[in-house]
Amino acid sequence: MNFLPLIGQPLKGDDIVELLEHFDMTVVYDFDRLREGTDDLYWSDARPQGFQFRFDHEQRLDVVFLYVRPRHGFAAVDISDLDVLVFDSLPEARAFFENGGDPVKTGDGWIKGRFGRCWTHYEFDDGALSMITITPARD
Repeated sequence: MNFLPLIGQPLKGDDIVELLEHFDMTVVYDFDRLREGTDDLYWSDARPQGFQFRFDHEQRLDVVFLYVRPRHGFAAVDISDLDVLVFDSLPEARAFFENGGDPVKTGDGWIKGRFGRCWTHYEFDDGALSMITITPARD
């Protein structure tokens, strides 16, 4: 599935609505109940397909969570059909980003690299890729 082009698209845009309907996804409004000045958010899960969307206060898709390994009630996403790179290990991901010259940030068990207009964050548990998070690159 092509997730990268969806980043920044409006919740009620044709591409997003088509996915929501296809996977029978419900949108949950998460508002500032405590009146602390935090922005309202919108969430939508496709647990059987292994992904989750978060929309910002302007109702634009600002985060895609891809569950590579099952957890938190999510099945594993089909990695054979993703438009983001999938790495077998943190050293493999680090070598890719360092050799490619792409901006990179890294920490204990994770690495974040840039693909065009998106950041892609890879999380590794016990040495294996467990989650990929896609966010817009805001320069």
